[in-house]
Amino acid sequence: MRIKQADLERDREELIQVLLQYLTEGSSPRRYDWLYLHNPAGPAKAWLAEEEGEVVGAAAAFPRRISVHGEESIGCVLGDFCMAPRLRSVGPAIKLQRACLEAVEPQWAVLAYDFPSSSLMAVYRRLGFQAYASFVRLAKPLRTNRAFEQRIPVRPVAHALSVLGNLALRLRDLPAEHDSESEVALHVGPCTEEFTALARRESAAFGVCVFRSAEYLNWRFLSNPFSQFEIWTHRRKGQLTGYLIVGLHEDNATIADLFGERDLRMVRNLIAHIAPALRRRGVITLSAHMVPSHPFFPVLQSLGFQPRESTPVVVFEGGPNGGIWSEKTREQSWSLMAGDRDS
Repeated sequence: MRIKQADLERDREELIQVLLQYLTEGSSPRRYDWLYLHNPAGPAKAWLAEEEGEVVGAAAAFPRRISVHGEESIGCVLGDFCMAPRLRSVGPAIKLQRACLEAVEPQWAVLAYDFPSSSLMAVYRRLGFQAYASFVRLAKPLRTNRAFEQRIPVRPVAHALSVLGNLALRLRDLPAEHDSESEVALHVGPCTEEFTALARRESAAFGVCVFRSAEYLNWRFLSNPFSQFEIWTHRRKGQLTGYLIVGLHEDNATIADLFGERDLRMVRNLIAHIAPALRRRGVITLSAHMVPSHPFFPVLQSLGFQPRESTPVVVFEGGPNGGIWSEKTREQSWSLMAGDRDS
């Protein structure tokens, strides 16, 4: 098997097809252009695995502007890793993933992170990695209908209990106190320079995190060809102090991003406003995926979000002073959420 770095223009169709065949039915020219070519941090890097002239696998690295305690660098998130079923043993996968890791160097990206599947995590262990942390889903029930309907076969009884349960959940989400100086609103239109200014003011408090410029937010969320997102802003005396980005899928919703001042009142106000809006639209559960080192992890727990399943997160620092599990990278406090994934 031969590994080669892909030419994003010449190998475009091969990449789209191998991803369609072995990874996601959403692979399309539209996805490729958005994810591989139009990223505001720069074009992706991709690799193809070939066997006797046939493309049998692919992997990619997507650049991100990263804030490391307030100082900006270029990092990347690894993704789109796939192999033909007959080659999904550890050996071929190691060759492909090693090519991705070798691209992490100061001339392109000094830091990398990944959210590997269980099979890919086995590859990382063979390469000398351990998981940096768990990527935990925090879940907050907004409606009790489903829970009672599944447990109680008598519909009138289940309905009556659901009414009481829903009332209790609504009361729990009421703001602790009225804040006349704060305003929560659904954002309309593209993100503007005030979002970039907020990122410059607050990123240092989030340790290592993606730099959330207006350009990035517009690309990652508002121009996303597959998912619809809503941005809810929090302002105090007219100034943007934080925001929450939520994506909806049927009767579930996910907080893709939550950023701003490290203020419990701000997060509480955002949740207190979006929870009723989501309930009215029939949403059963509101989830947030994040690492426990994220500053808002304990805040969400205090607002009724409970830990559920988790997956591993791997981080890597390149360059002459880096390598697999450098002490510098391991000791950093990373703030990663669902929106920080590759797509």
